[in-house]
Amino acid sequence: VPGGSRRMTNETPTCFIAVHQGFASRYLLQTDIVPTLLEQGWRIVVLTPNADSEPYFRETYGSDRLIVAPLNLTAAEAVRKTSRIHRFGSHVRSFVADRRKMLPQLDHFLDNHRRGRASLGRLSRLRFAIGDACIAVLRRSRFLRRLELDLENRFAGPDLHADLYRTYKPSMTVVTSPGNQGVDALLMREARRHGAKVAVVMINYDNSTTKGMRGGPIDGIAAWT
Repeated sequence: VPGGSRRMTNETPTCFIAVHQGFASRYLLQTDIVPTLLEQGWRIVVLTPNADSEPYFRETYGSDRLIVAPLNLTAAEAVRKTSRIHRFGSHVRSFVADRRKMLPQLDHFLDNHRRGRASLGRLSRLRFAIGDACIAVLRRSRFLRRLELDLENRFAGPDLHADLYRTYKPSMTVVTSPGNQGVDALLMREARRHGAKVAVVMINYDNSTTKGMRGGPIDGIAAWT
């Protein structure tokens, strides 16, 4: 971890840590990650839906370089539900993997999904048939997988925290999945749009092999177990 001045300046390296559930708080805020970053001179901005009701973060670490800011979870969830590009991309990616050895388990999930479509209407079945065709193509082409991610990054990556990025100018954003579940994909895309690197500290190690493709750009990834 690069070092920095103990005194807060415009050059102080800043890290956003997205904490939108209890396990993320435990893994990221109650381990050596935060003390190590603070010791190395980083400023940490914890993004949490309960920013107003969680003053204990600052009290615990006793540093003016630890800031708690609101995570716009409501807007992120709205995008997940209303963006057709994001929803379609998430569906397709959940059955695609970058390595063929990961496909057998995803095939099992896909077969179960197909069996559940019998009672759907014609339009829904057509939509899923298109999805199946995209899944088959993406499984065969790394270039097309990268293109699919680029399209999602461009057209399904809203600015949820633009004011915070302008204020703190972080060089890194930390999330807890490869973007193949929850709102992390949107947070990853937003970070890259603002020039921040993306670090993933996975809560569950198997999220890299059982949840399909990643959902956004990743510069570094680690698993606990």
